[in-house]
Amino acid sequence: MIAALNILEIYPERVEVWKQVWGQLEVALRAAEGFRAVRLFHDADQLERYVILLEWEDRAGYDSFVRHIGVPWLHDALEYAPRPGSVMYLQEEAP
Repeated sequence: MIAALNILEIYPERVEVWKQVWGQLEVALRAAEGFRAVRLFHDADQLERYVILLEWEDRAGYDSFVRHIGVPWLHDALEYAPRPGSVMYLQEEAP
């Protein structure tokens, strides 16, 4: 299992529109091969910051999604954000 932790800031005046776009992306995520789960968090201290935690069966599934759907969405999302978001890839440790 691999997880991708995405951190992004959204312009306050664009939050509602971004949430609509996020809903569309979430539908695409749930249909993607190898996708396991997604959780969207809102930073309690910085209201413009969101954290997205994605879980995938493996990195290949995540990379495939980014190549086919994620990259255009990320490009379009830049109009909602003052700067590109950051991504951290997390590899699950064996017990």
